[in-house]
Amino acid sequence: MQVGSVSNVSFRANLIQQAIENGVGNPIVQKPAEQPVKKDDFAKEIADFKSTFKDKKWSKEYKKESNTLTIRNKKDENSIAYLISADGTVTKFGSEIKPEIIAVQDEDAKKLFDKKSNPKTFKDRIANFWKFFASTNQMMQATFKGLFEGTMAAIAFLSGSWLISALPKTFAKEGPKFMEIIKQPLKHIPKAGKVVAGIAGFAVLGYHLVVGKLRANQRTADIDHQLKTGHRD
Repeated sequence: MQVGSVSNVSFRANLIQQAIENGVGNPIVQKPAEQPVKKDDFAKEIADFKSTFKDKKWSKEYKKESNTLTIRNKKDENSIAYLISADGTVTKFGSEIKPEIIAVQDEDAKKLFDKKSNPKTFKDRIANFWKFFASTNQMMQATFKGLFEGTMAAIAFLSGSWLISALPKTFAKEGPKFMEIIKQPLKHIPKAGKVVAGIAGFAVLGYHLVVGKLRANQRTADIDHQLKTGHRD
C-alpha cells in the first residue's frame, strides 16, 4: 500500500471538494509528482479509517454516477469523512479540513468498495443457498460411495493376500493350522498385503472425492447459469 498527502495542492483540494459537494465525477485524479510520505505518517489516519468498517455509526454510501464510496458519521455529518475510489484510493475530508489522500491502492478499501458497489441481491442469496446445498449433497454422496467402495477394495486385496500367502502356509510342514488362519485371518496376512490393501482403499476414496468435487463445481455452475438465464431443466 502506498500513502501520500496532497493537502498542500490548492487546485487539487478545490477539485475534490467540488466533486464531493456536487456528488458527481470522480474526485480522485492523477496524483501530482511529489516526495512520497512515509507510511508511519498516516498510520493513525489509516487505522481510524479502517475502524469505521464494522462500526454501525458510520454510513457507507456508494454513488454510481461518480463511482465512489463515501463513509460518513451518521450522527455528525460535518465531521471527518472518507471517500474511496475503485482502485482503493482513500481521501480524507471534512467541513473544517482540506481533502487529503491518506492511502493509495489499499486492499481493504478495495474490498469494501467492491462489496458496496456490487451488493448481493435476493437472487444471489438464493443461488448461494442452493449452491451450498448442491455442493454438500454431492460431496456427501462421493464420501459415502468412496468409503464403501474403498472398503470393498481393501477387503478384496486382503482376501487376495490371504489366499496367496496365508493359506498355502497351512500345507507347509511347520505352517499354521487351517483353523488358526480362519479364526485370525488378519494375523496371518503379511504386512505388505495390509499396506497394499490400505493404499487401494484410500485411492478409491480419493478418486470418488475428486469426482464428487468436479460434479459439485459443475452443479453450482449450472445453478448460476439457470438463475442468470431464468430457466430450469
